[in-house]
Amino acid sequence: MMPDTLAGYSTFGVDHYKPQKLFKNLATTYSNLYYCCNACNSSKNNHWPALGKEKDELIPNPCDHVMFEHLRFNNAEVEHKSKAGEFTKILLDLNDPVVVHLRKTMLATIGLWQSKEREVKAFKSAIQAEQKTGVRNAASCVAALAAADAELVEIGAWLAVYAGGEFAPTKAPPLK
Repeated sequence: MMPDTLAGYSTFGVDHYKPQKLFKNLATTYSNLYYCCNACNSSKNNHWPALGKEKDELIPNPCDHVMFEHLRFNNAEVEHKSKAGEFTKILLDLNDPVVVHLRKTMLATIGLWQSKEREVKAFKSAIQAEQKTGVRNAASCVAALAAADAELVEIGAWLAVYAGGEFAPTKAPPLK
């Protein structure tokens, strides 16, 4: 749904891919345990396909299946590419309006940070050109480039956070 660094670790937990209610012998088997958001875990509950319905009611397992063969993102919405993907999308309510809105917000925020990153890189290029031609004195160029580099580090840190990274800056740089 969103990177757990933003959603908070308490919104994620461990899911038993094969439900422990039906597969008691796999309750503590590592290969049956998956990191999963609590909403999906709750929606999945004790689901396991009935005999003869394995292909239609299967929830693809990211370790055993190529997920892109079943599901894909189209901007903020999840699209299915297989019967199993369609079943999963419906069962887990992957296009819940609130979640789609959160994804759209995340994508827009990432877009703003990327736009700011392009602006700062263009500014750096302009300063470097002025430095080469002597339009600006060396000291002011060095200071401007250092400030731009610091801003790029901060922007990169925020982009990493929105991509699920661990580093969380203490404050956001102003979006000028």
